[in-house]
Amino acid sequence: MVQLPELDYRVLTTLAAAAEPLAIEALATALGVDQAQVAAVCLTRAAQGELVVDERRHRELKLGPKG
Repeated sequence: MVQLPELDYRVLTTLAAAAEPLAIEALATALGVDQAQVAAVCLTRAAQGELVVDERRHRELKLGPKG
């Protein structure tokens, strides 16, 4: 039997139970951990073919000088 690190197990079981794909941000929030940790697990598991990471562009907004 393969021993998984706890966070890897939690990520995989949460994704397996989800009705639809989850964003890394949503997954991190659901697990109560940092997004960077979840992203690292997801990218590692994707490299092993265990899940698919669909990278999409997103826009980040911030206030300008008058905001």
